Amino acid sequence: MLDDGHDHSIVGTLTDVTEQHRLEQHSRLLAQGFETLIAHGSAAVALLDHRLCCVAASPTLAAALGSPPASLLNRSLEQLEASAGSAGLELEQLPLQANGQVLGSLLLAQVDRRDG
Repeated sequence: MLDDGHDHSIVGTLTDVTEQHRLEQHSRLLAQGFETLIAHGSAAVALLDHRLCCVAASPTLAAALGSPPASLLNRSLEQLEASAGSAGLELEQLPLQANGQVLGSLLLAQVDRRDG
């Protein structure tokens, strides 16, 4: 406690991170739903968060790109598109929205599944 007869000031700044936390929570929920989806299907898909970075990828997509699924995590949309182009795949991006806000994107790739 200051009691020296002088005026003192404290200057500070605050940053509201509520929106950022909300978007991160939505991304986690989307990733959980996506992981359930790919566990029961064989689609070549990836889930991107609001920053357009990969948060989950199906084994089918990873195999088509010649990479393990874990190596696709945190790759940007541009990096995934470049890998897809090198592998001869075309990706389709579908925005995932709620209340007018883009929460992320779903990437779909058509993979030829003919045996032989």
